[in-house]
Amino acid sequence: MAHEINSTDSFGETRTNGKRAWHKLGIEIPEGLTAVDGFRKIGLDWSTSLAPLTATLPDGSTIQVPGRAAQVRDDTKGVLGIVADDYPSVENMELAEFGDSLRSEGLVLETAGSLRDGKNVFALLKLPEPIIAGKDDEVQLFTLLSNGHGGTGSFAIYPTSVRVVCANTLRWSEKDAAKGLSFIHFGKTTLEQRLQTARTALGLMTVETDKFRKQVDAMCATNLTKKKAKDLFLAIYETTFGKIPNDVDSKTEQRLKDRRSLILEAWEANFQNERQTLAGIEGTSWAAFNAVTEWHDHERGNTERSDEQRMNSNLFGVSHTDKKKALRTVLAAV
Repeated sequence: MAHEINSTDSFGETRTNGKRAWHKLGIEIPEGLTAVDGFRKIGLDWSTSLAPLTATLPDGSTIQVPGRAAQVRDDTKGVLGIVADDYPSVENMELAEFGDSLRSEGLVLETAGSLRDGKNVFALLKLPEPIIAGKDDEVQLFTLLSNGHGGTGSFAIYPTSVRVVCANTLRWSEKDAAKGLSFIHFGKTTLEQRLQTARTALGLMTVETDKFRKQVDAMCATNLTKKKAKDLFLAIYETTFGKIPNDVDSKTEQRLKDRRSLILEAWEANFQNERQTLAGIEGTSWAAFNAVTEWHDHERGNTERSDEQRMNSNLFGVSHTDKKKALRTVLAAV
């Protein structure tokens, strides 16, 4: 299915301030639940096995493929991918246990789920202290743990934020452009080694969080005239979608211009809405940036994108990449 959450996938979220965090997707997770218990509640406690890989020859006989194996999801018997026969898989409950090793630092489970029939599994852990932009624009901070089965990706850790007033998501560390802050194949590591890895990861998060706080402050301190805002939105658009080529036919040129106009108008409208006019942020680069991220999170594709597809795109896909481009463009102008 296009939205990446299939019939064998699981998804759960907590209720914060009386509201479900992610568009009421999946099962509600009681607030304060451990990651281990949360994974069990929503059905993410399945394991995987490595099965010998065989090939059928033209005469109908079979041979075992040396050095290769199929990683199989034990509950559904679905093949997650073809890997080396000594592939050091990270099981879902190991990911959950790793998340719970951060509870002593105040991190709690907010959201967890799987995508693409279990090929990708993730958990969002909320940090205790948010960032306040301006006077009262709250940006909640998270640690995103992600693991890919079947060779689709290693265990990775990303700093992530959600702007509470409009639920805009952002994976903002420059270090996570491709693979995240850290990669961990647990293998036969001891509990103490895993805890040390967790401490190291949290230290990296602290550094990146401090950097992001300063970036938010800088954007809040940069006021934009109407013209500067228009110029900034155009720069973001061209960084994201490219300039209109000079060598296209008139019909294509008009179509591209119409698309650009519609998107720029949407961003400018968001720049004027009540969520971007809170005290201390109105008319700033921070408000302009959030006008763009709000479009990605809630408006891009309109009814053509399901909530599940939008969530996947904002955390892992095209919208995530495009929001990072927008952030770099805005920061370059402050």
